Amino acid sequence: MDVFFETSTGKFFSLEVGFFDTVRDIKDKVHKHHGFPVSAQTLVFQGQVMANDDRDVDHYRLLHNSCVHLVLSAAEDRARFKLVVNLPGSKRQLALEAERAESVGKLKERVRVLGGISSSRFTLVHGGVELAPEQRALGECGIGDGSRVSVAAAARPTEPAPRRLRAMLLPRAGMKRVAVEVNAAECAGALRKEMQKLRCGLNLSAYYYVPMENYFFIHGNNAMEEDKSFAWHDVRDGDTIEVFDGSILGAFASV
Repeated sequence: MDVFFETSTGKFFSLEVGFFDTVRDIKDKVHKHHGFPVSAQTLVFQGQVMANDDRDVDHYRLLHNSCVHLVLSAAEDRARFKLVVNLPGSKRQLALEAERAESVGKLKERVRVLGGISSSRFTLVHGGVELAPEQRALGECGIGDGSRVSVAAAARPTEPAPRRLRAMLLPRAGMKRVAVEVNAAECAGALRKEMQKLRCGLNLSAYYYVPMENYFFIHGNNAMEEDKSFAWHDVRDGDTIEVFDGSILGAFASV
């Protein structure tokens, strides 16, 4: 089953959790996929601390689509570590100190100033993966002590992004997917218009479950921010976007 997590920095992610997983098993998965040490994690569900690592999912009554608050120790967020940044076009390197809670954007600005990079159009790459979005914390990108980050040229502004994308909308797990066309530059909230079309389509009502309201969208196991574009969410042609009942804000109101 899928379980959603909210980090101390306000970010969301989801993990697949087994029905017989223990609290320790969940913490190990969080560490494996997001780099947070097990010893620094505290899991809170519906106001209750999941304090016993040997208790299983059933004991804490976690269900599919449950929302867990991931609290990191203050020392973990403030812990400083060293990393190396490889500068482009030379053998120069920057040796920097950073904190897990520091954002990608803040690190980019420090690299621009200290590295003497004249343009702000560059990206940071770690392990072959671009560090994005800029609001994301370094700790959530898997950056830690001894990490090596490289500066790479950003895509040219004149490079055209795909104008139209064909995404597969999944109204509910196990149901048929619906093909929708969207503009890569459109905000993800445009999907609500597509949901309205489905509700009004008499021929589709017998084949698709379509929630009336209070739903949100998931792409790549992450909740979509509806004021951000499909390109920002890295939605690509043929990707599946899932629809989940409820509200993220409402889901975490009780945590």
